Amino acid sequence: MRAFISYVDDNKESTEFARWLVDALAKPGSPVTSWFAPHDLVPVNTFEKRLPRAVSICHLLLFVRAEHTPESNACMDELHYAREYGKPIITLRLGNGFKYHPLVDRLPSVDFTGNREQGLRDLFRRIESLRRPEGQIAQLQEHLRVKRDSFRRLPPSELAIAKEEAAALEARLRELYAEAQVAAEAPVPAPTALVLPRGGAAIADQEGAAAVLEEVRADRVPIVLVVGPEGIGKTRLVKGVLEQVSHAHRVRLEYRQAYGPHSFTAHDLAKLLEKAIEPPRAPAKVQLERTDISTSRKLELLLELIQDKQLIVVLDSYEVLLDATTGKLMDAELDEALEAISRQRRMAVKILIATREQPFARPRRWLTRTFVRRFDKGLPPEEFKKLLASFDPHDAFGLLDPPDDEVDALYERTGGRPRAAEVVHGILEGSPESEHSSLTTLTDIVAALANVAPDDALDFLTGHLIGGLTPEARRVLQAVSAFGTPVDAEAVAFMLPSEKAKQVEQSLKRLQARHLVRRTANNLYYVQPPDDDRALESVQPVADDEWDRRSIVLRAASYFALQRRHEDEVRELGDLTAEFNEIDLLIQAGEFDAAFRAVENVDDHLDNWGCRWVLRRQREQLSGVLHDDLSEIVNLQALSEIALRGDDLPAAEAFCRQAISYLDVDGEPAVRAKLYVSLGAVLQRRDEMAKAEFFYRKALGLARKYRQWEAEAVPLAGLAECHRHRGRLNEAVDCLEQAADRARARLEQGSTRDARRQLADVVLKLGTRYAELGDFDRAKTALDEAGAHARDIDSWATRCWHQVALANLELWQGRLRQARTHAQNGLEQALLLGQLPLQREMYTILAICSLADDEMPDAVDHVYQATRDRLPGRALITLALDGVLEYRRGSPWTAQRRFRQLRLEAAVRSRKDNRDFGAFDMEGLARCGEHLLRDEPPLDAAITLFRQARQVTCAPGITQLIVQLLTLFNDARLQPAIMAASGR
Repeated sequence: MRAFISYVDDNKESTEFARWLVDALAKPGSPVTSWFAPHDLVPVNTFEKRLPRAVSICHLLLFVRAEHTPESNACMDELHYAREYGKPIITLRLGNGFKYHPLVDRLPSVDFTGNREQGLRDLFRRIESLRRPEGQIAQLQEHLRVKRDSFRRLPPSELAIAKEEAAALEARLRELYAEAQVAAEAPVPAPTALVLPRGGAAIADQEGAAAVLEEVRADRVPIVLVVGPEGIGKTRLVKGVLEQVSHAHRVRLEYRQAYGPHSFTAHDLAKLLEKAIEPPRAPAKVQLERTDISTSRKLELLLELIQDKQLIVVLDSYEVLLDATTGKLMDAELDEALEAISRQRRMAVKILIATREQPFARPRRWLTRTFVRRFDKGLPPEEFKKLLASFDPHDAFGLLDPPDDEVDALYERTGGRPRAAEVVHGILEGSPESEHSSLTTLTDIVAALANVAPDDALDFLTGHLIGGLTPEARRVLQAVSAFGTPVDAEAVAFMLPSEKAKQVEQSLKRLQARHLVRRTANNLYYVQPPDDDRALESVQPVADDEWDRRSIVLRAASYFALQRRHEDEVRELGDLTAEFNEIDLLIQAGEFDAAFRAVENVDDHLDNWGCRWVLRRQREQLSGVLHDDLSEIVNLQALSEIALRGDDLPAAEAFCRQAISYLDVDGEPAVRAKLYVSLGAVLQRRDEMAKAEFFYRKALGLARKYRQWEAEAVPLAGLAECHRHRGRLNEAVDCLEQAADRARARLEQGSTRDARRQLADVVLKLGTRYAELGDFDRAKTALDEAGAHARDIDSWATRCWHQVALANLELWQGRLRQARTHAQNGLEQALLLGQLPLQREMYTILAICSLADDEMPDAVDHVYQATRDRLPGRALITLALDGVLEYRRGSPWTAQRRFRQLRLEAAVRSRKDNRDFGAFDMEGLARCGEHLLRDEPPLDAAITLFRQARQVTCAPGITQLIVQLLTLFNDARLQPAIMAASGR
């Protein structure tokens, strides 16, 4: 989380406190980082533009209440921006008796008038509460109240938009209430799963360890979660559990350490499971080798093959896989994999997770089947003493049998944390001849800790250990820390050109012996958080020496820049690892413009693979800090497109509108037109066709006004989609033919990759519209042209949509075998791309083919995948297929629920737009299903709905699809409805 600090910059007390607060929030253990104008505001003459954007990208606002705050227009503006953007606000009081605006007095506050350290702890507790569902609910309630208060002040043109935004806030509130309800309903009676809130009660270590071991051995829950602060001994505990179960019969153990957001994936979990099973027989082997099934489905197949074996996977440092703001897994596919693990009948696979942060659940809530133990205490006294002795077997430092009073004092001051014992040994391991440390014995350490609070003891000891290193060793430690990911000794030596490689390797081994540097099985070195930050904080710049924190991080970035693969060698995401690391380091060093250029350099590859989402977090970090407005616009437009592809429509619209706000009234018409197209695409996805058409026409008008003929293709294609949605297929074809002409003219001017991709996308849509009109010959010609361009530019996404179009063309002509082949080919690529809309299209076609051929096992799998993560009112055909499937499987109650849900969702859409023929068709199909299950309502209602749809459009391809869906019921009683659906 990031906090915007609002203060009066011409008030000495306020400024001094703000600088103190920035330093305090930068220390390890802080739940937030700061946005502080003197450090983060780009020095350009667009202050008024930058400030509101800075507030918008932060997660909360810390409002310093000093004597002259009410007189500061800037502070009150920042407060207004925070309320407008729905950001939580916490006021920090520096005195009493000052008069403030009533708005400020109602805000939650923390008192810093007296003890600042106590105030800081109170502030941290309040910030942590914002991460919990109840904190988010309170925040949204306030935002919704402010939004509703604004209704009476808005003109009619803006009131409708404000009401839609309020409705979106209400929907999000309902989701949060549901999440809180599920968390509250987690099973309580022991020994079933229990999800404890963050900050749960402390548990005695021995009891907790025994409980974890019991749950790992028992056949009750599939996932065990060990939660605790830094150094409490989570790694030691889980490794101890592994040792306890290592001798069990037919149990396979796997330990994995997470280093970064994508260092452990669903694919890695599937690989571990494959290693644990016997070679599968032919039918199962064929299934596992299929490329058209998702990783979560592959895991389900593997779980069926594990038989009487058991696999226990330990995943350490799990917190690095979580989003820092939401507490959810950043990798949605791993989330699905854990969901598959949680559904297994026999607990053949156990996942033991060690983490500093407890994850929040996604909608499927696999955490409700998770056993959670929170550890707030360290080892028992005797175990702590044994651990100290194990580090000093020859009693070189007096740890083998130290005086009881000293051990007791050390235990009391450190809370018995194993990490504290490691650091104590690391301090005493130092060489008195080369290091100038005041702590040379256990007695010295205990005396030094006498005046240190127990919560600060580990930080104090680690700081002393790092501070006592020789300058050479400290630089090696800082060099490793700068990378932020495991690297080999060669990379560390690159950071220290004045040091010999052999000396660097010796220093690394020495630092490993002193528990500061860790080494992986592949001989890669890393510093575990938060020690890496502590090491970099200890950097002391020397005159004429480029060894400050920023320079170190930039040098690490330059190392990764040298590790980039040649353009021709880049084939997959793994080939861009060096670029990703370089981008993270450039952002960390504050080189935002260089980071933006690096992001743009790899964007073409990511766009080609459909993986632009990989750098969404980095693009969000760059938002609001780039030097020129055009770069900000390009970055925000990319964020909008990424969010749109991920079905995150509120974020997509917010990014797009934020980009538009950068534009001057009459400036950059080409850029403005592109942004209007992006906004139209968001509104179109939300089925707000009138608004979408408005923005597409504005973009088209700008292109024609400034005679930018090549820029007409994209808005024309968008307009065509609006026409198609309302059944005006001939108008859609006209728009697409014009768009294709513009795209071909652009290609003639210069055969660039982007021009070819644009033409391929337009011709693909044109071919699909021809097919819907029943002109299959022209459709095939257009799709062949699009396929040729897609092959030339090697665009994975375009090739996928080409397969979708070909599959639909075959489906509408009744050639199911050919349709299945194209859908399977496209699905292989769609799964690699990770694009859910593409996958849903493929699975929908495969589900229709499987149901038509009476292949029920495949139909079950395809329908499940097609309906996964479906939003209400969207992809209604998948809900229809789910109802037909349950009807065919003889599950009338489930089928009845599906058809009722389909009818209600379709009715909402048709009431919203009386030309939404798809909604009429789906509501009619739902009525047919209900009629077959209950002999009511009569088919007349369905026939009426189909006739309403045919009044909008009678295009052969569209009518053929609804007829195919109705014939999947295999029931002659629907013949009158089928006749109406076909337009006869």
